[in-house]
Amino acid sequence: MQITITEYEKFLIRTMCDNDLVMTKAAKELHYHRNSIEHQIKKLKLKTGYDLSTFYGAVALLRLIEEE
Repeated sequence: MQITITEYEKFLIRTMCDNDLVMTKAAKELHYHRNSIEHQIKKLKLKTGYDLSTFYGAVALLRLIEEE
């Protein structure tokens, strides 16, 4: 099954990883409210099955976007 990840989702994944998976720090860097980031992470989890707010989920998503 091929999962298509948008450029925004890739940017969100990289930003979360750059900010140690801390939603508040990522939201501040992206100039969004924390709840907006949380919502995007939930949508990404439904789409991919990986939870960006956990270490293993973040690693899996990073590998997925690097393979593209």
